[in-house]
Amino acid sequence: MAMHMSKVNEDIDKGNERSADAWGEAMKIAAVFAIDPISLGGVLLRSPAGAARDAWLQCLRQLLSPDTPLRRIPHQVSDARLLGGLDLSATLASGRPIAENGLLADCNGGVAIVAMAERMSDATAGRFASALDFGELVVERDGMSFRQAASFGVVLLDE
Repeated sequence: MAMHMSKVNEDIDKGNERSADAWGEAMKIAAVFAIDPISLGGVLLRSPAGAARDAWLQCLRQLLSPDTPLRRIPHQVSDARLLGGLDLSATLASGRPIAENGLLADCNGGVAIVAMAERMSDATAGRFASALDFGELVVERDGMSFRQAASFGVVLLDE
């Protein structure tokens, strides 16, 4: 689902009828996505930062179940933070390798919000696509190999 909200953002305070129609459409998309974000996959929200985009995101938060994980992920996130890897402090404390969850695994069962998604690298986009396609991450890094559940919906903010 894609929603273009830049015109809504410009006219939200003007009472423009076209904006009201676009806002109603945006609310329908939020409501449908909130029902089952994992099955629907994602929403592309084209809008500059502003009142309309913030209101839409707040509405989505309210429509989602209260126990639904909602995580913001920066577009320039490192692989170590996105996928997980070796938890150095836990490894040193235990004397054996301990895996740390990445942001995608933290989103399991919920929604990832990616700001400036249009600037996301191809490699990062590929990691998102793989997780969305398979519902899990296969992580092989830092001398470790493990699988993590990663079923989530995504809201891509295209500014």
